[in-house]
Formats: sequence, structure tokens, C-alpha cells
Amino acid sequence: MANRIRKRLRRARNSANKKLKKTMETKNSITINFCKDIYSLRAVRLAGRAYKDLANFLVVDEKKYIKVTIKNINPETAQIIEPEFCNYVLGLMANSLAK
Repeated sequence: MANRIRKRLRRARNSANKKLKKTMETKNSITINFCKDIYSLRAVRLAGRAYKDLANFLVVDEKKYIKVTIKNINPETAQIIEPEFCNYVLGLMANSLAK
């Protein structure tokens, strides 16, 4: 069973690069679209709560994607908040699959 979980996570990581669409709206605003085939709304919301001290997160449940808009980003973390946030969401997904 653990091998199935690892295999599924590997596939998710590989396809996440293809399916994760992200665009910069302004210097202090980032929009990330998480594909619902891979990511859960619960994991994205939990990550937003965990990072709330670094920026404001707006999570919107759309048809195929979970849209996250990050605004008022702390200047000290502006360079790394997007990849770190995405990694945190992926980690939450991995932990939920392992249970």
C-alpha cells in the first residue's frame, strides 16, 4: 500500500508542474490555479491559514481549479512565498494520502 501511495505522489508531483498554472498579476499579487484532479480544497485552505502571517490569501473553488490569490505579501518573503506555499500544499496532500 505504501508503494501505491509513493507512486501516486510521484505522479502528482510530475503532473503538478504541467497542471499548476500560475501568473503574476502585479508585483505584490500572485494568482495560482491548483488543478482539482490533484489538489484538495481542504489542503489549499489549510495552507492559506498556515501562511496567513506572510500575506492575505483568497481561495476560490472554481469548476476545474482552486484559484488562490495572494496579496499584501510580506516583502521579506516575496521571493519565496509562491514556491513554498505550493510545496506546503503538496506536503499536506502527501500527509492526507499516507493516513
